[in-house]
Amino acid sequence: MLFIVFYSAFYFPDTLLNRPHPILWRVVQGVGCIYLIMLVLILEIDSATAKQIIKYLAPTLLTAKPVETACVNSLAAAFTFPVIRRTLGWCFKMLIFRNVWLCAFVITFYFVMELSFRVSLGIHMCWFELIVLDFLVSGIVGITLGYFACQYLEGHTKKWFSRNHGNISIFAKLFELCHPNVWWNYEWKIFKSAGRLLQASWLIVITQTSDLNSFFMANELLVSERHWAFIVRITVLAFLAMISIKEYYEFISSK
Repeated sequence: MLFIVFYSAFYFPDTLLNRPHPILWRVVQGVGCIYLIMLVLILEIDSATAKQIIKYLAPTLLTAKPVETACVNSLAAAFTFPVIRRTLGWCFKMLIFRNVWLCAFVITFYFVMELSFRVSLGIHMCWFELIVLDFLVSGIVGITLGYFACQYLEGHTKKWFSRNHGNISIFAKLFELCHPNVWWNYEWKIFKSAGRLLQASWLIVITQTSDLNSFFMANELLVSERHWAFIVRITVLAFLAMISIKEYYEFISSK
């Protein structure tokens, strides 16, 4: 694995993202290749064997079969860690897509697919948690926060720290290297033509596949969503999405 990471850092192609340094995004591609190889290996074996391998590599990653509990019917649950985490996830997804209409399609299709799979597979479902906490609070609030962040950042060259007050700290310099020099929102123009609609639909399908992969890992393989390995996986996918969606947008917009 370390060999693939080092090889990707020096020999993988550069992406359209170059801050803070192109080598970071090459390493992200290398880690993505490692994750893809692991997925291919898991697909070739049955679920029981996959669970045994996961338990051997990370004993605390898998949880016991969840017990059906009473539904939460209070908005106070909106301030719990899982809801806040999902809200930040949808906010970050809005920052990746940079278009509120595309995010609206993504969140709608995701919850329709999740509802259909919960019904067909007989997974315990609480309507208040699904509709109010997951869809309205996490989804709509998260996308709204991301939308206002995109509107604030759009079209302006950001100077987060003033250099008129002497030397700035090393942490401030690192922060300036990590933030985008200029921010532009994406105009996907989904209904511009039949071809553009198909291109946007393909992006939505890929996004649903990735999101539902997390859903099945939590409900079928019983992977703990609080485990560090699961959080690292989500982080790697988010960075890969930043690369791929940027390049995909530039590709379809240049035609």
